[in-house]
Amino acid sequence: MNLIRNTLLNLLIINTITCVGQNKDFFEYYNLINQAEVQHAVGNYYIADSLYKKAFVLYNNKGFAYNYLQATKNAIIIKSNYLDYLLKGFENGLLYKIVKKDTIYNYLKKNKNTKYLKKQYKKIRSEYLASLNSSLRDTIAKMVKEDQKYRKGRYERMDFKKQKIFLNKVDTKNYNKLLKICQKYGFPGRDLVGDDGNEIGFVDVPLLLRHLDSAKLMILKPYILKAIKNGTFDPLNYAFAYDYINMFKTTVEDLDKNGNHILIIQQQYGVIQRTENGKTFIFPVESIEKANNLRAKIGLPTLEDNALILKLEPPTEGIYKRIFK
Repeated sequence: MNLIRNTLLNLLIINTITCVGQNKDFFEYYNLINQAEVQHAVGNYYIADSLYKKAFVLYNNKGFAYNYLQATKNAIIIKSNYLDYLLKGFENGLLYKIVKKDTIYNYLKKNKNTKYLKKQYKKIRSEYLASLNSSLRDTIAKMVKEDQKYRKGRYERMDFKKQKIFLNKVDTKNYNKLLKICQKYGFPGRDLVGDDGNEIGFVDVPLLLRHLDSAKLMILKPYILKAIKNGTFDPLNYAFAYDYINMFKTTVEDLDKNGNHILIIQQQYGVIQRTENGKTFIFPVESIEKANNLRAKIGLPTLEDNALILKLEPPTEGIYKRIFK
């Protein structure tokens, strides 16, 4: 009798978790991952591991590829089942080449995991790609290729004004394609085209967003926010695109009263960094309170928690100003 009761109870728990993962938006997932990353940053690795596990289980092991990689790094520290996280990462689009570039790869080689992982990856990757919209994926990949083609080589050496006009044509063409895709399929998130990360030459949708203007990004915004809510697009990628497009209050073409070129930058979400003289910092934001409210609405950690995770100082309020003679 006890065996039957326990079996029924386990089934009830599994069904409950499944329903939550299927019907609930992804904001609890983002919250748990943010907490996990903060705990990892302050050295509470076991707590971080429990939070990663909770997030992944609650959403039926459909987490973001990058989060599985981070969970792997944390699990290595506590000598937990790090291979399980990597395999789940592969199931959710994590590229082996990204793992190979990461600092953990030497650890994997040392522990003779690489042969096993390569074999598993080949099989998992094949199944993963089969689950995606291959035609749509190819279309996005071609758009990314065009985007980069006209930002390199002889086009890069064009007169600035000519280059700007030329690139605007390329970016408008890609935008029109992206809008049609959104209208037909919804935003091309990881459920449709995969989660290759920011790998140039692959399906780098975030790159295409960064090369739009503010008006075009706002037209796509409803599609993007729906994808964020559904867990098919990383909120950080939207915030980065928004700040990247809107943070330049002047350009190096603008002159100050002394005739010097002047560049003024201010962010809204506070996600973009710069390294100067060997020191990395986050560009200033208009308002810390406003930035934290904006971040909360799309599932990002506060500026303070984000700085803790990145091991940087939080951004200040105000502007970044640079003068060129």
